[in-house]
Amino acid sequence: MAELLKSPYGNVRPYTRHLRGCEFSSEADHNSCSCPKWLYTNQRGERPRRYTLNTPSMTEAVKMAIDTLKGFDPEIAEARRVKVKKKSAKKTVEEAVHLWLDRTRSSFGDDADIVKQYRSTFGWRDRQGKPRGNFLLYLERYNEGNAADPVHYIQDITPLFCQQWHNSWKGKYADQTRKQRWGTVRSFFSFLHNLGVIENNPALLIRAIQASQVFAHVPFTDEQFQRILDEADWYVDDRVKDGEREFYCRRTHLFLKLLRYTGMDVGDAVMFQTSLIRDERIDGKAIPILRYRRKKTRVEAVIVLDPKLAEALRKIPEIPDSVPDRPFRYRGSLASSDAHNWSRRISQLIKLAKIGRVQLVNRDGTPAVDDRGSAVTRNPNVKMLRHTFAIAQLLKGLRPEAVAKQLGHVDTAMIFRHYAPWCKERDLAHIREQL
Repeated sequence: MAELLKSPYGNVRPYTRHLRGCEFSSEADHNSCSCPKWLYTNQRGERPRRYTLNTPSMTEAVKMAIDTLKGFDPEIAEARRVKVKKKSAKKTVEEAVHLWLDRTRSSFGDDADIVKQYRSTFGWRDRQGKPRGNFLLYLERYNEGNAADPVHYIQDITPLFCQQWHNSWKGKYADQTRKQRWGTVRSFFSFLHNLGVIENNPALLIRAIQASQVFAHVPFTDEQFQRILDEADWYVDDRVKDGEREFYCRRTHLFLKLLRYTGMDVGDAVMFQTSLIRDERIDGKAIPILRYRRKKTRVEAVIVLDPKLAEALRKIPEIPDSVPDRPFRYRGSLASSDAHNWSRRISQLIKLAKIGRVQLVNRDGTPAVDDRGSAVTRNPNVKMLRHTFAIAQLLKGLRPEAVAKQLGHVDTAMIFRHYAPWCKERDLAHIREQL
């Protein structure tokens, strides 16, 4: 039998339990055979125990016995308990991403634009099991280049990893987008920290770049918008059925006007209901007012409509596949699919209208130029219809608070952040009126 091992907290002894037929079964102190090794433990304050060590090696049994004896020390036992708890609480990067996305879906709904943005930033796996999205793709490439020390758990993400990930965005996203998305990343890690998944926020000390003072939220001119409408009056895509051209063109025409004169996002415009337009009595007059709750912010937007536009929107021609009271939805398709299809159609109209690249502006409203003196431009997009509405309202003299309410913003911060040049121009126009 092996030697009894002692400490102030108890004692242990490894020993061999010889199997029947073992030639050394009569020798109790013989431990070199391949029979199972057992451990006797007598911890202070506990009842003695005996259990198998599942090893035929006495050398290994002695090591296990020493480790068990050390574990009798309360400090060592507590440290081991904490270590086991941390290990069991570890979550893979993908599990952490799912936590964040599930929380976002429960707050905003599956079809919310913010869910799509977060999936794009953090990622998912497609049906073939391949990673998609910025974070998971970057993680895969990082692990390929660091095979000796890969990152699998969210607890293993370091500030250095975050800095390298943030640096990889340069040239991929515009400055304002990088700044906005990095704020989302910091919120992601803060969420995990508050849940107790991670001890510290590794992105907290990584500062987002200073956003450029060039404003990309520029409007279409009246002439450009009219050209887009003109294209809408004849263009149809391949999905239009025979005999539906006139209805299709009329619906597209009104969808464009809905975006331009209400500032709706495409996702909200797709969910538009004719019943949302109501005549409200104001100072004795019936005023058509559109009220809807914006998906992205859950804030109610309130817009006074031109009576002619309100009447036209109430009479949007239906097609067999459209949903009653939701004229821009299609039966059997997801709202996100409808939004994608309408965005695709409008992008095609913008291309047909030959708008070309649009000039960006500085904070003071002057045309933006780069270090070489070349104009800073961007391709036009569907979102510019929302910008056109917002800027037109500011130039009409509406207060930023009123425009924020029309756009469904939580407060005026986004108005000043995105439309500062036009806010300034509005103030100058107000001053000139008083001269």
